[in-house]
Amino acid sequence: MRFFTKKTKDSSDRRRGSNPSEKKVFSYYQNRPENSEPAESRSDPTNKHGILYRLPGYLAMLIITGCLLYSLILTNTPKVIIVNDENKAVQVFANKKEEFQKIAADTLAESIFNRTKLTINSDNVAQNLKSKIPEATDVGVALPILGRNPIIYLRLAEPAIILKQNQNRTFVVDELGRATVETSQIERVSDLNLPLVEDTSDINMETGQVVLPANQVQFIKDVEFQLASSNIKISKFILPTKAGQLLVYPSRTRYFIKFSLQADAKGQAGRFLAMRNYLSKHSQTASQYIDVRVQDRVYVR
Repeated sequence: MRFFTKKTKDSSDRRRGSNPSEKKVFSYYQNRPENSEPAESRSDPTNKHGILYRLPGYLAMLIITGCLLYSLILTNTPKVIIVNDENKAVQVFANKKEEFQKIAADTLAESIFNRTKLTINSDNVAQNLKSKIPEATDVGVALPILGRNPIIYLRLAEPAIILKQNQNRTFVVDELGRATVETSQIERVSDLNLPLVEDTSDINMETGQVVLPANQVQFIKDVEFQLASSNIKISKFILPTKAGQLLVYPSRTRYFIKFSLQADAKGQAGRFLAMRNYLSKHSQTASQYIDVRVQDRVYVR
């Protein structure tokens, strides 16, 4: 038996055929070139890729670089700050501050390497300053981050006594025994509150010289402290011509005390206070002196 199949039309041919009634749809986005830009954008010189847009940034970088380079240059006019043992700024005599300022400026001007923060040797400058300022016990050099003036920190030996000579010249002497300034250059010497020491020797003294050993200056300060602890005020100290002695004159008394500069100040002061209390209990007093120079002995006259 023979079968006949129904012939079907090929759908693919129908799909490939064109329909004259259909129209193509135009799309702006499909036909626009991918890299095209508006004409006004292509012709604008101030767009984000333009030189004029970057120019302010270039100028700012140039100014900042110039400021940084300028801040690296140091002047020869340093700022001098005097500090105490607690690193707190203190005041000194006006003429001494000017003297230190000049010494520091001259030291910085000695080398061209001291003109920039990158080449200056702060430790070397500090050592040179310490050798030129004998009364300085410590020197430090600091460089400001943005400023151009170096900062010089000086720690000076503190004033200890007022020393009067036979030639009627009087000096302020520091704890190192160095004469720092004449009292004639100070308006109110009493404000210093320093003990008065009279030197009976004929040695000529000048500012900047060591006029007393540092241990003798400390001895005088120790005696003053020990007696002040018992509310005994001292009117003056005398360094007699005979070496190794110190005469102490308490206020409102007729006698003085003989101390030995080679013995212990605290022990001698203790012997004097013991004898003073003994005489007071017996309603007695010395008429000329109390000698405490010999250990475990006290002589009264």
